[in-house]
Amino acid sequence: MIRINLLPVKAAHRMSVGIRQLQLMGVVVACVLLVVVGYNIKLANDVNKLEDEVSRTEAEIKRLEELIGEVNQFEAERQRLRKQLDVIRDLEKGKTGPVKALDTLATVIPKRVWIETMAQSGSTINLTGYGVENADISDFMNALEKSPMFTDIKLQVSEKVVQFGQPIYKFKLTTNVNYSKG
Repeated sequence: MIRINLLPVKAAHRMSVGIRQLQLMGVVVACVLLVVVGYNIKLANDVNKLEDEVSRTEAEIKRLEELIGEVNQFEAERQRLRKQLDVIRDLEKGKTGPVKALDTLATVIPKRVWIETMAQSGSTINLTGYGVENADISDFMNALEKSPMFTDIKLQVSEKVVQFGQPIYKFKLTTNVNYSKG
């Protein structure tokens, strides 16, 4: 009887299966490597995009900070100009205010009252003068109270003195003056 040795065929078949398995494993490893490399490239692109966005945002922040600096400079300049305008208004009031106060005094003073001295300290005016009678001094104070420019009128002293051989009343009074109301 003839015997056929089938071992080399089985070994060849095992070898071809092993080669196929190695080839399949190589293809799987190559696919996995391709996926990993592709994913790595995608992540690198994402990182680059984010870095570009960060640099654009930083540039925008720098531009806005410069703009805020300019706005702050304009605001400081505006405040400085506003203060200058306030000083100018105060100076204008101070220029015309005393004239209006003297005009008001000249208008309201009774005929039988005259002022000897007038001194101003801040917004307070001290008046010294004479009146023929106490009623004349009272009329003068009432007339001052009616004027919106003068407030808080207080009689300090009213005393009888003899001048030019006639008895008259010397008075001292204080009042606050507000030039903006004139």
